[in-house]
Amino acid sequence: MKRIIILTASLLLGTTAVSAQEFLTVNPDVRTAGMADASVAASGEAYSIFNNAAASLFDYNRFQIGFSYTPWMNDVKSGTNMYSLGGFYSFNDKHSLAFGTRIFSEAKIETADGSSLGDYPFIPKDENNQPIGDFASFRPLSVSADVAYAYMINKYVGVSVTARYIHSSFGDLFTNSAVDFDLAAYTQIPLNNMLDGAWVSAGLKLSDMGFSFGDGNYDLPMRASVGAAIFAPIRDSHTLQGTVDLGYRFAPSTTKTFGLGIGAEYTLMQLLSLRAGYHVADSKGYNYGTVGAGIRFMHLQVDFSYLLAGSACPWRNTWRVGVGLNF
Repeated sequence: MKRIIILTASLLLGTTAVSAQEFLTVNPDVRTAGMADASVAASGEAYSIFNNAAASLFDYNRFQIGFSYTPWMNDVKSGTNMYSLGGFYSFNDKHSLAFGTRIFSEAKIETADGSSLGDYPFIPKDENNQPIGDFASFRPLSVSADVAYAYMINKYVGVSVTARYIHSSFGDLFTNSAVDFDLAAYTQIPLNNMLDGAWVSAGLKLSDMGFSFGDGNYDLPMRASVGAAIFAPIRDSHTLQGTVDLGYRFAPSTTKTFGLGIGAEYTLMQLLSLRAGYHVADSKGYNYGTVGAGIRFMHLQVDFSYLLAGSACPWRNTWRVGVGLNF
């Protein structure tokens, strides 16, 4: 009964428009995070299920798995972290299965005096900004489970579909779940007639199309992305990859925004990678730069990225670290 009263008050106050699934917009891929999140056309890897699952069809590894850790927006408020796991297995040249999960744990909310509730506008408050109702302290938690199937149409084009289940819990306030889907396509064309081992790629993705259910209906952060990339070997021990993404978020309607990301990756002897990028957004988004690095030894890969932005950007100074295996 208490929860019903709380939700009714929230509706009357017009505060339930905040999405419980905003964590889906956080990039769990440490590698492309160092390239300004320009990921939809980047080469396949363990986190392809979050970027473009069809790209895994073109990776020379049969199996990859990776784990990443992101302390999100800790420069603004500490205690919010995302833990991510991604991977894929290619059965043959035609079929690939990818999987992933994300755990997004937010800072603990202390509700004794309501002083920590400013970041959660869906919590009803009185004219003195105190919470309406008797709340216990709680830690918001969101979890997603993803599975994707990718199919190679021909030697140059692959497509994929991703199914995702999301569950979010906000203590005794409410729980919310959602089911959504991604559709993606990826093409990679060799440029051996120009430079042996070089290729260009293009990617297209529609993400987070679905519906929510539970204690409240929340808009999913639906997005469309298109991108291109180029890979070029330079002598025997140096390679370059450049990638660009154009993305448009079209839901919820209050957060419609365009963004353009440009990134580059330099790799020495398949052992050390250096990355950088810059993201430009419209007036509703934020501009930021990124840097990153990766070290590969045998089948082990370790990556790090860092986001640089002005004081107005809540993601400033965000770093990520990841570790992965490939075979």
